[in-house]
Amino acid sequence: SMIAIASVGIKGNDFDSVIEFYKRGDENSISEYRAGNLLPVNTDTFKNGYFYVICDKKILFFNDKGEYVSEYILDRQKISAVSVYENTLTAVLSQNEVNDLSSIILFDNGGNIGYNIEIDCNVTDISHNDKYIYLLGAGKVFRCDYNTSGSIPEDVRCDVGVQYIIQDGDHVIAGDKTSAVGLFVNNG
Repeated sequence: SMIAIASVGIKGNDFDSVIEFYKRGDENSISEYRAGNLLPVNTDTFKNGYFYVICDKKILFFNDKGEYVSEYILDRQKISAVSVYENTLTAVLSQNEVNDLSSIILFDNGGNIGYNIEIDCNVTDISHNDKYIYLLGAGKVFRCDYNTSGSIPEDVRCDVGVQYIIQDGDHVIAGDKTSAVGLFVNNG
C-alpha cells in the first residue's frame, strides 16, 4: 500500500506545495506532484488505493501509483464537509458568503462527477453509502438517492436536535452532545 505526504513551503509571497507518494516503509518517493500555490488541507485514499487531496482552491485526484488523474476547481467555493465511501467522495461546497446555499457533489475516484445538486441551507455534515447521501443542515437530516436522476433531498424526521451524522456499516446515526438515534439500517 502507499501513503501520500503533502508539504507546504514558502516561495516569495506564495505557497510552494508538493505532494509525494511513497510505498509504505520506503524512504524514497515513487512519484511527486508539484501543487505550487495550493494549500493542501486533507488527503486520504479510496478503497481501490486511489488518492484525493483537498486543497484551498482545488480537489486533486491521483491513481494508485500516485500519478495525477484530474482536478476539480473550487472557484470561490469553500468545502464545509466531506465523506468517503469505498471509491466515492462526496463534498459539500458553500456557494456564497453567508453559507445559506450549498452544493453537494459526488465524485468517483477519478474525479468524475456522478451527482450534483444545490440545497438552500448551510450543510454542516455529510455521510453517504452506495445509494444515499445524508446531509445535516439547519438542525435537520436530509437524505437523497444519488442513483436516481433528479433526486432531491427529503427531510428525515428525527427526535433529537441534530449536531452530527455518522455512518457505521449499514447504520446511520444522528445525535447531539447528549443523545443519539439510529435513523436507517441497510441503506434505507
